[in-house]
Amino acid sequence: MRDQSGRHGRGPSRLLGDIRPGRIPARLRVVLIGPGVLLRERRRIEAAFCRLKDLRRVATRYGKLAANYASAVALAGVVAFWTRQRIAGACPLTGSTDAARKFDASRAGEYEQQSRIALAGYDACHELAACMLAAALGNGTTARVLVAGAGGGAKEVVTAGALEPHWQFTAVDPSQPMMELAVARLEEHGLRDRTDVVLGTVDDLAPDEQFDAATLIGVLHHLPGDEAKRAILRSLALRLKPGAPLVVAGNHYAYASQPLLLAAWGERWRQQGASPEEVTAKQAKILQGADPPHSEEAVAALLRDGGFEPPTRFFSSLFWGAWITRRRAERNTSD
Repeated sequence: MRDQSGRHGRGPSRLLGDIRPGRIPARLRVVLIGPGVLLRERRRIEAAFCRLKDLRRVATRYGKLAANYASAVALAGVVAFWTRQRIAGACPLTGSTDAARKFDASRAGEYEQQSRIALAGYDACHELAACMLAAALGNGTTARVLVAGAGGGAKEVVTAGALEPHWQFTAVDPSQPMMELAVARLEEHGLRDRTDVVLGTVDDLAPDEQFDAATLIGVLHHLPGDEAKRAILRSLALRLKPGAPLVVAGNHYAYASQPLLLAAWGERWRQQGASPEEVTAKQAKILQGADPPHSEEAVAALLRDGGFEPPTRFFSSLFWGAWITRRRAERNTSD
């Protein structure tokens, strides 16, 4: 279905095959023809079937009567939805409930303005990230780009989409307020029809979805512990083609270990009009609210463990750094 739908343009859907009431046909040929936006949403159906197949009684059809089997599928769907609702807020992409709670409606409302203060060079970092991906893939190419942690201003999509008009994007984020802000920005820039929006985690994507490139900007330092960081990198590697580029950006020092940088970061806020009390509060908050890798070498080690090649740094600003790497050619992502 996926292969056929990608080859056709617009028009009505067609279903070809010998279908009789009460009988599952031995061979069913399906050709989907429809608006591109709707066809791209088929991933939700595929992901649902992948989840249902995890349940043995459903996958092997223990219930032989159609009514019993339909009931089993419905019950499995309810359980899967309920489970996801309980864990979907687990992290900005996989892991900790506390990390996701930071990205509530109040945080979303101030995100764009405060990000540009907290990170001197916010726009330049995203612009260079798009340039690095274009240089790695070749300008003017067609590509599918996975944007993990796209909530907020969807700056990764906005910047790269303007540079490369033939790229398509899949934007993933578990925070509904942050994703709503991202969707608003996509619509403002005319990029909504080029972007699949997934309110959830990278793990919600079908493992056989293969992307040409990916970004992970401003995420790693929100994940507590190295294992959560490795987990998202492995999940990304699983969904990238061998050799596909990945841009990673985020804070990469233990904040307390760099008192001069921390003091300069506070001066940055004061430069933008923050009072001394507000600066002190923000410094206390950053010391308690994130768990960045403790060095550039630690970032490289996490990428290696996640299935990526040694990274190349292309941007730096106080605690922040940005790197480009590639998925290793071998398929193993769990070493």
